[in-house]
Amino acid sequence: DNPADAEVFLLMAQNADVNTYQALLNQFISKFPNESEGYLKRAQLEIDLQQHAEAEADLKTYFEKHADKADAHYNLGKLYYTYASLHLPNPYSDWNLDKALSETQQAVDGSNRAIYVRQKADILLDQEKNQEAFDTYASLIDSELKDNALVYTFMAQCKKNMNASEDEIIAMLDSAVAQYEKPYGTEAYPYLYARGLRKIEAERYRDGINDLNEVEHIFGGRAPAGFYMQREKAEMKCRMYQQAADDIDEASRLEPYNVEILTEKASVYVTLKDYDKASTAAQQVIALAPDSPYGYRLLGFCQLNQNQKKAGLENLRKAKELGDENADVIIQKYGK
Repeated sequence: DNPADAEVFLLMAQNADVNTYQALLNQFISKFPNESEGYLKRAQLEIDLQQHAEAEADLKTYFEKHADKADAHYNLGKLYYTYASLHLPNPYSDWNLDKALSETQQAVDGSNRAIYVRQKADILLDQEKNQEAFDTYASLIDSELKDNALVYTFMAQCKKNMNASEDEIIAMLDSAVAQYEKPYGTEAYPYLYARGLRKIEAERYRDGINDLNEVEHIFGGRAPAGFYMQREKAEMKCRMYQQAADDIDEASRLEPYNVEILTEKASVYVTLKDYDKASTAAQQVIALAPDSPYGYRLLGFCQLNQNQKKAGLENLRKAKELGDENADVIIQKYGK
């Protein structure tokens, strides 16, 4: 009998089958015809069912019934934004990013709440209106959202999209990380990680590795395998070979059947001229992915350096057959 209680029940009933949930929505609207939320929820279901005309009618009624028009514009903008972000093969053409922005702008005009401005910035970024998005995000610094780090990260994305200098992009990420103090907690992890990867991409390998080291501390030394392989690649670039070997070993320990990691491990140990370990990793690659040319090339190269010329050339020819052109270069050099 209480609309608020009934809305909680509808929320709990969302996982029911479609017919049951739709019947409950109809019952809610019949019992509480002036409660706007019922029309919005029914429209969301109708969108899922591709009943666009019915959804349009319910959205119109929702807006009429909703007392806070700015909030209604915001929720309509959010709905259209979510729909447009699905990138459906045959979308309902009226529900696009332009319509999402129009509704959201009307929400901002009615009440300049930070949550409305944030949605506007997100839509502008998706529309690739990067300078406008950057300026809109900038207006959210020190807002009631209390999420400066995330805002600076989006500003960095805008800068990247505008082909700004690496200094400008990293400066935004510096500002994101600066929202936290050492020792860093888990809340700082995504920003340190983003800055570390960006520095590595900018070929500032040691600075990037330092950020990734901080990330590992946050993980308590229990980072996922992909993390260790990312750090290993940066360590190889700046010739931190022992650290790279340790990291690729850890990655392969965590995911012993990951072909990409094992291939990288073989490559690392070839660079270190540890052909026994490289050969073992390459054999594991071949066992897991017998059609992968890289395993045969790496194994063949190791065998050539282990005085196993015949076997090495056979594996290099196999790699060449599988499409590895680099194998032919090695064959030409060592096959004489």
